Amino acid sequence: MALSIYGQSTSNEYPGGIFITKATIISAEDISGEQLVYMNKPCDVGVRLTLEVGREWQPTLNIAGNLKREGNESSWGNAWIVRAFFQKMAMAGDIEEAGGKCTIPVEMVQGLVGKQFYKLSYCAGMKEKDPTKVRYAEWYEVATIDEGPDALHARFLKNLTKGYPKNYNPEAWDSRKADAAPATGSVPQAATSW
Repeated sequence: MALSIYGQSTSNEYPGGIFITKATIISAEDISGEQLVYMNKPCDVGVRLTLEVGREWQPTLNIAGNLKREGNESSWGNAWIVRAFFQKMAMAGDIEEAGGKCTIPVEMVQGLVGKQFYKLSYCAGMKEKDPTKVRYAEWYEVATIDEGPDALHARFLKNLTKGYPKNYNPEAWDSRKADAAPATGSVPQAATSW
């Protein structure tokens, strides 16, 4: 078996500091009701995924949102992203809501383990503690393996025309120092000119 001296990568780099990575879910947990740093109140429904992305670390990805409530009626509101994720992962079942609290059936959560999808990370500026390093953020939408990374990239660009995500900062990416770029596993330019 040959061993590559350049390593393996599951990432695709796009202009403007956009990276799309193939991920495999290695664990999942229901985080419905948890307070997440980036939300003003606890999420009504959500799932935390631990991912294998072909690196030395295993990142987590939270997919969460809040329902829209009018009187005794509830609709998906901005939690539509949770519904869309479970649909993309071909999971069957219903998320239960009782007394204003949501729970995702254990079978649905456990059924996510081993599923693969594409996730998108983007440049969200420079780190405050070290302004020479890029700060990355994760986009809340994913693509199935069949859809592929280019479909996810196209959806991201479409959302940018609507003003989302608000913290995307391609200018920071373009102005960064060369060593701030994350390793993508690509062959260095010097190695390709024999």
